[in-house]
Amino acid sequence: MRPTRRLLVAAVVLLFGGLGAPFLSLPSNHFGWQLFAQVYEADIAVVKSNNAPSVVQQGDTFEYSIAVTNNGPADATNVVVDDTLPDSVGYVSDTCGGTYLPAMHLWSWTIASLTAGSQVSCDITVQVGPGASGSIINSVTANG
Repeated sequence: MRPTRRLLVAAVVLLFGGLGAPFLSLPSNHFGWQLFAQVYEADIAVVKSNNAPSVVQQGDTFEYSIAVTNNGPADATNVVVDDTLPDSVGYVSDTCGGTYLPAMHLWSWTIASLTAGSQVSCDITVQVGPGASGSIINSVTANG
């Protein structure tokens, strides 16, 4: 029973020692204890591609495909994927229930839960707008 009591006293010292608890003197043969907390975070990666031909014309539609991967080690919640669409394309639809804010050209998708090692994807259909010329450049971000 005596080692159990010593362990219990050590636990009291560790939990309450920093909160103004009186100093407790332990026997010299007491083992020191250290507590470590390891914090694990999700490593989120996002990749975007498109199925557009090398040349598109006004009125053509094509899709952006977005893949979001959680490389672990922890699960992720409420991962927000944002894509500010270029002025040269207009949003038509998506396959994942994203939200589009036309005034900002901002498309956003919230992934409620993404377990470590898993991947989810979404396709956004856009249409080339009037007056579009040159290259269409677009990028996406994911935070969570």
